[in-house]
Amino acid sequence: MGDFYGWMAKVQCRWSSSFDGLIGGIRGVLKNESGHLLHSFSIRVGSGLPVLYEILAIFYCLQIFTRSEFYGMFKLVVESDCKNVVDWIHDPASTPLRLAIWVRKMV
Repeated sequence: MGDFYGWMAKVQCRWSSSFDGLIGGIRGVLKNESGHLLHSFSIRVGSGLPVLYEILAIFYCLQIFTRSEFYGMFKLVVESDCKNVVDWIHDPASTPLRLAIWVRKMV
């Protein structure tokens, strides 16, 4: 990835859904270590499990980062409120089968 310039990019991923769970969305922000906004996104994803929303939010954050001009210049830190998702990223074999396809795309 080349030399880092002493900067860190931080991704904060969030999800939300309607009361009945039929409409969901994910959003994320990419900031530098000073907290300045580098990029943001918001996407409707339909219905699903909250843990799937969290996986999709991280997946899209990683996609945006790796395709951005900041890739290779910044060290990336991803924040998540879901310990299970973080554990699955570190150990994809422990991911439940119905979610494994998304986790494997990230690692």
